[in-house]
Amino acid sequence: MLMPGLGREREDIRSGVFSFPAGRHVVWYRQMPSGIEILRVLHTRQSSRDAFS
Repeated sequence: MLMPGLGREREDIRSGVFSFPAGRHVVWYRQMPSGIEILRVLHTRQSSRDAFS
């Protein structure tokens, strides 16, 4: 991801976690010094709260 700041910060899910829509999926990631770390890729029908609980 060239611009990791484009995602939306999701403090409601977990501190330091961002989400970015990609078609019918949402990419969940956190920013790292060397780029990003992908945490989850969920279909829009999946519950993000369940995935991060």
